[in-house]
Formats: sequence, C-alpha cells, structure tokens
Amino acid sequence: DILARLHVIGATSTTVAVIALLPFDLVGVAGGISVGVTIAAIYGMAKAQKLIGLTPRDTTAAIVEPALASICMVAVLTPLEFLVIDATSHGEVVDLLLLAGEVGFGLAVYTATLAFVARQTVRDIFSLIRRLLAKNGAPASAPDQVLDATK
Repeated sequence: DILARLHVIGATSTTVAVIALLPFDLVGVAGGISVGVTIAAIYGMAKAQKLIGLTPRDTTAAIVEPALASICMVAVLTPLEFLVIDATSHGEVVDLLLLAGEVGFGLAVYTATLAFVARQTVRDIFSLIRRLLAKNGAPASAPDQVLDATK
C-alpha cells in the first residue's frame, strides 16, 4: 500500500513538474525530474520514519552532512561548468571527456567535503567498499590517506 502510493506520488509529481518546467527545454525536464523525485523521497522518508520509529531529528541529523557536501559540490561545479569549461561546445568526444572529468572532480569535491564534515561517514563508506571488493576477490586496500590529509 505504501509502496504503491509512493510510486503514484513520484510519477504524478514528476509529470507535473516536467510539464511545468517544459518551457526551459532540457534543463526544465531535468529540473522537473529532480523536483518529482525529491517530492517522492520526502514522502518516503516521512512514511519510513513512522514505520521504523525514527524522529524527525534523527532523520535530519543523518541528512545534514551529506546535504552540505552536495551543496558544496554544486557551488564548485556550477561556475566551473558555466564560466570555464562549457562541456557543450567542443565536439561530442571532447564534451563527453570533459563531462567525465567534471563527474570525477565533483565526486572528489563531495568526498573531500564529506570527509571534512562527517569523517566517520566516509570511514564507513570506505569500509563498505573494502568489504565489497574483498568479497569479489579484489585487493582490499583503503584510501585512509584521504582522511588523514584532512586533519
């Protein structure tokens, strides 16, 4: 019942937001999808809180640090893309390479910011990655130097 309602809210809110933002072309479509998914996520989090007994304070505490890292990443990447790189004006192959570089740089900014504001969260993420790699037979060395560099 909750899952079906979540999907209906997600599909409806995404459709309405995309249609409302359609005058902004592709950017509007992408923004509409983001708005719709965000509305569905908020609804899902509210229902999950009730089901598992979390307080709004618990949920907010878990979200604040990754949200700060996301905001920092956007604050760095947006001017970089629009004022310096413009990954839509160099030809398809070069644009894709620039975009891949921006994604990698964004991940680095996000991870560094998260390591600064939520050191334990980053340690937990790297620990999970090590365990997953060890399960698949790959060497499991951790990039703890990233965390040590932020001290």
